[in-house]
Amino acid sequence: MALNDSDRMLLQRIMAAGAMEEQQVRKLAKKLTGEEELTATDVDQMVNKVATSIRAFALDVRRGMYDDGKMYLAVVNTSNDSLTSFGSNFKPWEIVFLRKAIEEIVDTEEGALEESGLFNLRENTSISEVSELIRKLTTEKWLAPSAVQLQTHSLTLGPRAYLELITFLRDLQVKKCSICQYELLQGVKCREGNCEIAIHNGCIDKYEIRGVRYKCPTCQQPVRR
Repeated sequence: MALNDSDRMLLQRIMAAGAMEEQQVRKLAKKLTGEEELTATDVDQMVNKVATSIRAFALDVRRGMYDDGKMYLAVVNTSNDSLTSFGSNFKPWEIVFLRKAIEEIVDTEEGALEESGLFNLRENTSISEVSELIRKLTTEKWLAPSAVQLQTHSLTLGPRAYLELITFLRDLQVKKCSICQYELLQGVKCREGNCEIAIHNGCIDKYEIRGVRYKCPTCQQPVRR
């Protein structure tokens, strides 16, 4: 199915953003089509049309829940979602740095690393080079400001990392939200002993709107107390 101008612009804008929050996609679709009455279903159909048209090029539009409780969309490479496919956009040392940063962030209890800790990961590069790379990674949504406050400015994984590097994150055994089943680093964790259950704050909020407290599926205890 051929894309019209609105479809192509939507694709270009999502790609340029790195990852775009679902509500932003809907607003953008209305603006591009000039149809204010466009429904969520209409936008989903538009996104699906775009996704179908790019699959022949080993690309797709992937959707996923982020740690902030919002759904994001990104255009992803389906032939290779590992860091090795980044050669055209990143220098070899930048890929090595990003891999180390992701591994260190995933390994922390808070799902975040202070910026000073990121600088300590550098090898044979200047602080200014790493600072510029961190800025680039944040702008492109590979990294993002942490919702968990540490002593100094800290960063966590951005929504794009979850969408484009999902296989790598699963290899690192990143936890999944017990409600939506999407991966997360920063959310509500069960406090019972060594229980590994974690849940997005947004998922619990939606669940408890009904007036029912969410209980850990393993411990059967309320997660929020």
